[in-house]
Amino acid sequence: MLEVKKIITFILLIGMIISCTYRKNEVFTKLEVDKTNLDFINQVFETDSISLANNYYFYNGAGITVSDFNNDGLQDIFYTGNHTSSRLFLNKGGLLFEDVTLSSNLDNNFWNSGSTYADVNGDGWQDLFVCTVGKDEPNLLYINQGVSDNGIPVFKEEASKYGLADKRICTQAAFFDYDQDNDLDLFVIVNSQLMNDRNLTKPRNTGQNSYTVDILYRNNGDNTFTDVSEESGITNEGFSLGLAINDINNDGWPDIYVANDFITNDLLYINNKNGGFDEKALDYLRHTSYNGMGVDIADVNNDGFMDITVMDMLPESNRRRKLMQAPVNYDLFNYRADLGYAQQHVKNTLQINQGINNEGNYQFSELGTFAGMYSTDWSWAPLWADFDNSGTLDLFISNGYYKDLTDMDFSLGLKEKLRFGSNEHSIAYQKETLEKLNPIKKSNYLYKNNGHLDLVNVTKEWGLDEPSFSHGAAFADFDNDGDLELIVNNLGHTSFFYKNNTIENNKVNEKKQGFFLKVKLQGPGKNKNAFGARLELFSEGSLKQSYYHSNVRGYLSSMSDVIHLGLGAESRLDSVSIHWPDGTFQTVEAITPDTTLNIIYKPNRKKSTTFRPKTLFESITDSLQLDYVQKENNYIDFNNDPLFYKMYSREGPSIAINDINNDGLDDILLGGSSENSITLFTQNSGIFEKSNILEEDKQYEDMGMLLFDADSDGDNDLYVVSGGSEFAGQQNACQDRFYKNENGVFVKQEGASLNTASGGPVKGADFDRDGDIDLFVGGKISPGKYPTSPISSLLINKNGSLQEETPQFLKEIGMVNDALWSDFNNDGWVDLIVVGEWTKIQIFINKEGTLEPYKDNALEDSSGWWNSISGGDFDNDGDIDYILGNFGLNSYIKADKDHPIRVYADDFDANGKIDPIISYYEKDDKGTLKEYSLHTRDALISQIVAYKKRFKNYKSFSEADFDEILKKHDRKNDFVLDAKILTTTYLENRGAEGFKISQLPIACQISPVYGVLVKDFDGDGNLDALLSGNQNSADPLFGNYDASNGILLRGNGKGKLEPVSTMDSGLYLNGDQKSLVNLFVGNQQVLLAGANLGTIKAYGNNAQNKESNKVIPLGSMDAGAFITFQNGEKTKLEFYYGNSYLSQSSRKIKLLPIMKEVIIYDFNGVKRKVL
Repeated sequence: MLEVKKIITFILLIGMIISCTYRKNEVFTKLEVDKTNLDFINQVFETDSISLANNYYFYNGAGITVSDFNNDGLQDIFYTGNHTSSRLFLNKGGLLFEDVTLSSNLDNNFWNSGSTYADVNGDGWQDLFVCTVGKDEPNLLYINQGVSDNGIPVFKEEASKYGLADKRICTQAAFFDYDQDNDLDLFVIVNSQLMNDRNLTKPRNTGQNSYTVDILYRNNGDNTFTDVSEESGITNEGFSLGLAINDINNDGWPDIYVANDFITNDLLYINNKNGGFDEKALDYLRHTSYNGMGVDIADVNNDGFMDITVMDMLPESNRRRKLMQAPVNYDLFNYRADLGYAQQHVKNTLQINQGINNEGNYQFSELGTFAGMYSTDWSWAPLWADFDNSGTLDLFISNGYYKDLTDMDFSLGLKEKLRFGSNEHSIAYQKETLEKLNPIKKSNYLYKNNGHLDLVNVTKEWGLDEPSFSHGAAFADFDNDGDLELIVNNLGHTSFFYKNNTIENNKVNEKKQGFFLKVKLQGPGKNKNAFGARLELFSEGSLKQSYYHSNVRGYLSSMSDVIHLGLGAESRLDSVSIHWPDGTFQTVEAITPDTTLNIIYKPNRKKSTTFRPKTLFESITDSLQLDYVQKENNYIDFNNDPLFYKMYSREGPSIAINDINNDGLDDILLGGSSENSITLFTQNSGIFEKSNILEEDKQYEDMGMLLFDADSDGDNDLYVVSGGSEFAGQQNACQDRFYKNENGVFVKQEGASLNTASGGPVKGADFDRDGDIDLFVGGKISPGKYPTSPISSLLINKNGSLQEETPQFLKEIGMVNDALWSDFNNDGWVDLIVVGEWTKIQIFINKEGTLEPYKDNALEDSSGWWNSISGGDFDNDGDIDYILGNFGLNSYIKADKDHPIRVYADDFDANGKIDPIISYYEKDDKGTLKEYSLHTRDALISQIVAYKKRFKNYKSFSEADFDEILKKHDRKNDFVLDAKILTTTYLENRGAEGFKISQLPIACQISPVYGVLVKDFDGDGNLDALLSGNQNSADPLFGNYDASNGILLRGNGKGKLEPVSTMDSGLYLNGDQKSLVNLFVGNQQVLLAGANLGTIKAYGNNAQNKESNKVIPLGSMDAGAFITFQNGEKTKLEFYYGNSYLSQSSRKIKLLPIMKEVIIYDFNGVKRKVL
């Protein structure tokens, strides 16, 4: 028995050791009240006069301000309270705090929301500003009078004296020096307690006559402030919840970001350096969060530009998400845009700063879904801070709400009940109903940043997984040991205090990393806090981190003014550069890590002149006189096909380049949408003359176009694919057209028997080597029968006549988006590669003029939502590799081999129409991936009315997995397609070893890719690639996929492709980019990009156009070239009749000085030397 006890004791001891070790390795340890004395609890109490029934923001919580109020070198904590008095806790050292609220004269019975601090009067003591939201309750300004004999700071409330006692519903405020006069001005955000009109679609109010316009106070320099809002351009209304001050456009002047709730736009006020601001949100941001809450701005990816993070309320689990998803009205979505409202979506947003564009505006790419932090439920405070001292900023998010107002069953039921009855009855009914609602009580979120926007949820691993109703939060090094503690203001529960164990863990584990640097600034004049200063940290000659000094961050909260920089393994630092808020500069060298650097304002260098090197590309659209805007008809796919995830009627324009009038110059054709004719730009003396042609056929929706000499008469004829999704049941509405060129005029060949399926691409090659160009035409969509396979065609050229001779296996190969004729196996016969939606990468090998399906194990699980393909010898090994454009990863639609997206299609309700139900994998309430419907309850009911009886409310639908939505007995005759790869991909040709699929860099995954142009853009002898894309016709439920500005990939000749920043490339291909081509204007190489509902953009190539290199026109039967460079390297080129999405580039080649020998070969293998 004794031995058993010994064994049990030993096991318990081992368990304790393991448990203690695990706790030590946690980044955070929650300290209870008995360890800290922080017993603050924010509370609210419902009464007849105030409750959620008459105050929508009743449960919106309160914030935290952290500062050293008694100048003892320790950071103190000020909690704001709602029905609880706000309280100040002095830091006594050792993470022990003392409540000194009464002694400091800070107790009040107002409803406090946000707060902030600054040394307002420049006397060396931190003052405190508190926002109030109660009726007729003024904002409060507590002026710090210094400390009493026992070291407690004493405050005096003087808001009226300073001119700051406004009684509007004020949420938060921030001190900053907007006019660079070395004193602190004040910005206050305003909201409303009114319950109606919050989502009412009405013309935006951009004038001052609104009760929800924010307030800008100018510091008069004599301890008084003046409201200068209207004269300074602060005139836009909004239901403001979040505020951040930062230098968004890197010009040295502070800008303002306001996150607004409900329909009102988020506001981005750019400082015009003349005492005012210009509202630029719609110019800088492509879409924003709908219910904007807290906001933080920081350099998330260490590239020197400030990024913006805004919180919303999208749930993480399928059940909660489906319970809150309301019907989406595309027409209303567009109507709001017409009224000036931003594209807004219910999700957290992460706006990554991409730098300045050609118009002088900074451009942001919204990558919240890509980074994985878009759905953290009802969220409040985002805070970027380096909690593990790794050198990258981690992300904390607070969340929780007392009542689940997002429950659609509740919302619709309440709306129905409130249609009748008095206001008194309505409020009583609301109170009764609200009491029955479930809470949203979840743990907060913490994401570790591994760099490159790789955010990993470490909430549990780092010790923060306690459910709560959390709001404001703040971080600071409360024990001065070199890592950041975290504090959170909770509703109805004591606040959280998390001690950071990073320093201790590094010592225990003997890690030579986790270095840090703390910086304390003393600024000029009365801006003692140096708010508005910018720090840049350099190591080994390069910029490692940038930091903008502003204390108001997250939600209703303010951070310490001691700057904390994690350094990771950087033990050697070159310098810290300070851009002071008055525009002066200072550099400090010989920096020692793991110390606090005190920097006093002493500028020691002049402002550096901003030098922007010449970019690789330069916009020349205007100089070429390319005046064109693509137009669409008013057809809305979702009205007839509510289960579409995007609109298939918005897939153009196509572009074809070739010489049409036989003058030796490249001309341009742009396809028109239905009721819009083809546009011709004829080149003449370095500019283009515009005309509309083939007006008699403008009823067709033009897709792929191809200019080629079909009849070998020396001029280029035209084939046009007709497509679109709007012609269900209309015979011959998608009839393809073939036009012969007769002296520069296209004449339709009426007798041609061509494809009547709704098509997409057309690609040409002499695949049978008989001396003329044959065509492959891909079927894109079956209108009214999505996703059944439309008919694809192989058209054999016989003496200028196109005859359909399609093998059976090639007719129904799926929804084809693109194809490429390419000799992948170097046998001299061009093969066919086809990609599309819900299809694998399909290769048809050419066996001496006969196509056969080709098998490669690497392609078996290659199904995707492929958009495009283009080829080039990227590794200079003599065979052709490929880049394939796909849907990308910046969506909550994700897929892999084990968790594909699927579409189940059949006429499930027997009404004569195919019902395409899409599924995807999403987390259940336990975090397990399960298959669910991609569609909302309302979308499914719009397609299949019977679902209204099967799922009588949102709750039943939210709890249903896919087998309950589409029961097995309903699926007897359905057919199922899937997509397992969504990444834009590099397909390496390894010869006899087959193909290898690799994901291209993350810059290529932030949006759908359509255009792929392969050229040696920088003239180094190695092929590069330019990718364009986006998708602005998506279901508004998911939001537009609009993050791309075009991606230039620089090749190294060994198969590696590295992205070039947009500021270095000079390319800004934003908008709904589709086609992408290369052409020549004289000897100048030009790239041309076509966007749906957008302009065409032309860019000249500064690397290749600086020299008058010879341009060789290709013969109509030329297929490729072998090139030897001066350094002995060799490569192979192919010349395509159509490559990439709806694109045909120029058939010319430029000879560069680095080339030693160029041998061109035709489709029959006949060679000729041109260099």
